[in-house]
Amino acid sequence: PAAAAPTPPEDAAAATPPSVVTDASNPGLPAPGAVIEVVWSKGQTLADGNNDRCVVQVVSDPRADKKRKSNCPEHLAFHAYAELRSLVRLAGDQEPPYDVVPESDTRPKHIHPKYKLALHAHGTTWRVITDAPAGKRFEAPASDTRSCMSDLTNTE
Repeated sequence: PAAAAPTPPEDAAAATPPSVVTDASNPGLPAPGAVIEVVWSKGQTLADGNNDRCVVQVVSDPRADKKRKSNCPEHLAFHAYAELRSLVRLAGDQEPPYDVVPESDTRPKHIHPKYKLALHAHGTTWRVITDAPAGKRFEAPASDTRSCMSDLTNTE
């Protein structure tokens, strides 16, 4: 009997992390300026409520997941860290702290300095509400002196 033909090597493109939103089966990562909805507490899902709407300020380069679950497709086994500015939650130094308020409220809002966006969790713990405007980057207000995650992005 003839030996079975060896299987071809995996396509290199399948292991490349997506960088833009493409479709529901391959969501990609949101670009700076996009509005996303995220869960507020660990262990919850978007369906549980108590979510936060945020503007993506900065997104780090995608990284491969170290512990990929067997049921996770390879093209979704990536994550990135993002700095998010809440649109509806007050900052911790406001009264009452972290309370949900209308977007029109002018008091300082909470900043998620390092929120993990895992591609396999898209639609479960985070989702894009509005894509970033084409060709535009989100500009932080001039009064904002916060770091833009320089320690999380690749500078080398």
